[in-house]
Amino acid sequence: MASPNQKAQIQDALIAKHNRIDELLKQIQLQANRHFDLAPDDCHWGHVGDLDHLIEYLEHALGIEH
Repeated sequence: MASPNQKAQIQDALIAKHNRIDELLKQIQLQANRHFDLAPDDCHWGHVGDLDHLIEYLEHALGIEH
């Protein structure tokens, strides 16, 4: 059984990991938004590929297989 000190360390570690996940989710949203804010004449297949890679990585991280 964890001591009170260990429990506090575990809780601090969980909070830190949760905060990191929140930061990464914000970064993902920022990257995705960069592709949606383009003028129609500025869009090309590379942007589609970038988003496809992002989807692939997220699905891999979530254990989603197609």
